Amino acid sequence: VLQYIPTGKAHAWLRENLPQADIFNARVAFNGPLNSKRLDGVDGRAYFSIKGDFANATVATYPGLPAAREVVGRYEWEKNQMQITVARAKIGQQVA
Repeated sequence: VLQYIPTGKAHAWLRENLPQADIFNARVAFNGPLNSKRLDGVDGRAYFSIKGDFANATVATYPGLPAAREVVGRYEWEKNQMQITVARAKIGQQVA
């Protein structure tokens, strides 16, 4: 998925906090004029829309806490908003 995301804070956050995942049912779209200098969807500018499902993910939750493992869920990133919905995960010995 990172290859479709413009570089910047979101790209860095994903690399650091979501180091591993199996991605499937992914859909990537580019909406708007190709000459947009910013890709945020504001005032008619272009934007990316990336949606899909993931499994077997490792997600860093908070500094000092163990990472969530075997995370299963769905991600949606459109314009400048990202939403990650988790169906289940393991944190330490617990299943959430």
